[in-house]
Amino acid sequence: MNFILLGLLVILIVAGVFFAQRISQKHREEALLNRKIRTYTLLINELWDVIIAVPNYIMAPDILEALLEQHKRLIHKRDSLNPQPDAQKLLEEADEFLSKAAAIPTKDRLESDSEINLCKKTFAKASKVLRAAASRKEISPQIAVNMRNSMRLKLLHMEVDTYVAKGIAAGQNNDPMTAATFYKYAKKLLIESDLKFEGKVEKVREISDMTRALFGGITKTELDKGMEKEEETNDQGFPTDMNAEKKKF
Repeated sequence: MNFILLGLLVILIVAGVFFAQRISQKHREEALLNRKIRTYTLLINELWDVIIAVPNYIMAPDILEALLEQHKRLIHKRDSLNPQPDAQKLLEEADEFLSKAAAIPTKDRLESDSEINLCKKTFAKASKVLRAAASRKEISPQIAVNMRNSMRLKLLHMEVDTYVAKGIAAGQNNDPMTAATFYKYAKKLLIESDLKFEGKVEKVREISDMTRALFGGITKTELDKGMEKEEETNDQGFPTDMNAEKKKF
């Protein structure tokens, strides 16, 4: 009898351990699934923030359409793990956004360094999404490059126009040295950019003419010396090291 009871006890212990392991495994699988869903939700929300920001800086339906397709892809991927109650609403918003985006005013100039940085981050994130889509063969690699270059070119134009406008404002406030520093930085952006576009050389010359107009008869050597001194004590909110290498996205 004792052997029978002992055998039953062993069976119960083994069964308990087995069920405990099964329950633990199930909990681990559920936890992993929930982490994947949360990750997809985070990516969906981050990409949506990029999508709604892009039209503020560039009106490019092809770029928006490509980003929206990636947004919908993430929604479907998340839904394949476990259907989510907000999926249909998100898909409808994505389908409607492209037509609504046409009414969003697109900036030609940025008002501050913080706004320039925000634009850079938006374009960098969009570029990363397009590059990943191209690596998965979901869009043509050349098309992805063209889209990314479109954003780079628009950013270059906006940065240059922003610093030229700052230079004009400084000149109007009788501060020619600060104005010349802004003009120099705007010209540097153009010269060091590998992007080619019609009117680039003329734009550089125009900025040079604006700089010369500030100082009348001051010689180039005197102007350069004055600008170097200004750059050492510059507090304008953009890099004082004009030789710093610009990052691309």
